[in-house]
Amino acid sequence: MIAQILENNSLRTLDADGFARRFGAAYRPTLYLDEPAPASLAAAADASAAESARTWGPLATQAFRRFLRDGASVPGWIARAQDSVGFGLFAARALAPGDPVGEYAGLLTRAWRPLGQGRFNPYLLKYPFESPFAVDAEAQGNELRFVNHSARRANVARALLVHDGLPRVLFVVSRPISLGEQFLLDYGPSYVFAAAPKDLAP
Repeated sequence: MIAQILENNSLRTLDADGFARRFGAAYRPTLYLDEPAPASLAAAADASAAESARTWGPLATQAFRRFLRDGASVPGWIARAQDSVGFGLFAARALAPGDPVGEYAGLLTRAWRPLGQGRFNPYLLKYPFESPFAVDAEAQGNELRFVNHSARRANVARALLVHDGLPRVLFVVSRPISLGEQFLLDYGPSYVFAAAPKDLAP
């Protein structure tokens, strides 16, 4: 099993081929590199990773590292959110603040353009530090590419860790989440500006 999808009131599992056919994107459980990442990338992330560790605390940070090390599955299913949004990701069980949802997976690439210099890519995640690299989940990624934006009702936040020599972004529960509740993340003002609506999730 790769992922779960809820359609027509029926929950079914998808393998990698099924995920690709249904969503037009290759399934990647973690970061994928098409070129070697320079050592300077991890060094540039160190300060942001240290700030993230202070924010979440040492016990939570250890749990995040275990999550990455063990390749834990995302505790959610994909389902239609609303017509104007498309799909969303919904909790498969109740979750508490500090629980990891998953790693934002995709292609670690330098082949992206800043806002205003090309087509808007809603699946592009830029790091919170100065870097030519970003994570692009448009053509390859995992369930977290379906986490929608909401500034008012966000219930997950980002955590940054350097793991296996690479900066890795986890989505982490920021307030209690109930079974079946949609995961929502505040993507930030630049995303809102580019996407136009103030709040994209129902």
